[in-house]
Amino acid sequence: MASTEPHAIGVVHHPRRKHQTASTLLVLLPGVNIRAEDFVTHDFVSILQAREDSVDLLIAEPDLDFYLDGTILRRLETFLAEEAKGYRRLWLSGVSLGALGALLVAAGGRVNVDGLLLLAPFIGTPGLIAEIERAGGFPAWQPGEIARNDGERRVCAWLKTYLEMQAGRPILQLGCGTCDRFAAASRLLAAGLPPARCHVADGGHDWPTWKTLWTSILDARPFIET
Repeated sequence: MASTEPHAIGVVHHPRRKHQTASTLLVLLPGVNIRAEDFVTHDFVSILQAREDSVDLLIAEPDLDFYLDGTILRRLETFLAEEAKGYRRLWLSGVSLGALGALLVAAGGRVNVDGLLLLAPFIGTPGLIAEIERAGGFPAWQPGEIARNDGERRVCAWLKTYLEMQAGRPILQLGCGTCDRFAAASRLLAAGLPPARCHVADGGHDWPTWKTLWTSILDARPFIET
């Protein structure tokens, strides 16, 4: 069960424009130095609303310090327990560091997550990603003993199991630019995913590339699968 302690996570709601109750909640987790209004400015909200009429969008604004002090998972679990009430399905999306937050929740197993939309995901330090590369990828990599506070290794261990089991849930859609600073991690992940769930665009770790990827993922109508 999620903690009953305060989560202290800011939130901006973007409900669908029709009056009927939406069946799906999509929670978007930003990366470092990204504000909720940036997703409006760069058309993320309008692109979603033009394609989906049964999805409510919620943009969370956790403080960076929550990732640094190790409380992000507990806070997100509490936050999602409150916000997802009344919805049949919960999807999480994250950009950069926000993708790590989404994966921490999925790996934690205490929140029922139906799908993940990951853009330019940060899933571990360069040293951890290099370790997985040296092993030959996720299938051969062995995570070893995982310290209680090592969320990145825990996430990568969960991804290894997810890929090995070819798990149907949560559905995972991945997007990354060809020149993104975290492209190496995305390539490792994409190697074990169905090609239809991997989206690539020319570009780096920037808004134009993310917008292209966001559009590509939503054009694939991922919510229909659930």
